[in-house]
Amino acid sequence: MIRPGKKLSTKLYFLVNKFRKAGSLLLPPSHCMFCDSKIASHTIACEPCREDLEWNDCSCYRCGEPFARSMRLPAFTLLCPACLASPSAIHRTVAPLRYAFPIDCCLQELKYQHRRYRAAQLITLTKQSLEDAYAEDSWPEYLIPVPLYRKDEHRRGYNQAHLLAKKLSAQLALPVESRILGKQIRTQSQTRFDRQARQRNL
Repeated sequence: MIRPGKKLSTKLYFLVNKFRKAGSLLLPPSHCMFCDSKIASHTIACEPCREDLEWNDCSCYRCGEPFARSMRLPAFTLLCPACLASPSAIHRTVAPLRYAFPIDCCLQELKYQHRRYRAAQLITLTKQSLEDAYAEDSWPEYLIPVPLYRKDEHRRGYNQAHLLAKKLSAQLALPVESRILGKQIRTQSQTRFDRQARQRNL
């Protein structure tokens, strides 16, 4: 019970939570981000769709390269041949989902079809996986989105990596620092290249 002597902010906090809880019981179900079926308002995807996703739960600890699902070793022992042969400055890569249907379509919609709401959906979908990955490790100091060439960002109207970083920042209370990196040279789109050509293009 909130006594009359409590601060106004405490009273407001109590009332807001009271009405929020009551209102959540009246909200209609939301819809799955993939199949549009009705789901509970606190979820983002239905259970069948979540089970069908290509979760990247077996991958290189350093670069995130997927491994065969038959490999079940402790995460810190999993390094791909490339990382074993040539260690890089990257310490760890956490990639909750593989780039496969329907995640690839969601990312393309975010990047090229101005469907910015996909950023919030993708972060909500992967938030638990990120928290699990860092359960026994310290969080990074900053979220640093990969930059776009200035003219490309101006033409598109936004940087999709920055959108994702802002949504993740709101969920995990991590600061976004977008001034550390900048793209000075306009490279060709990576979508037209294979893996080796992408590396050369970078």
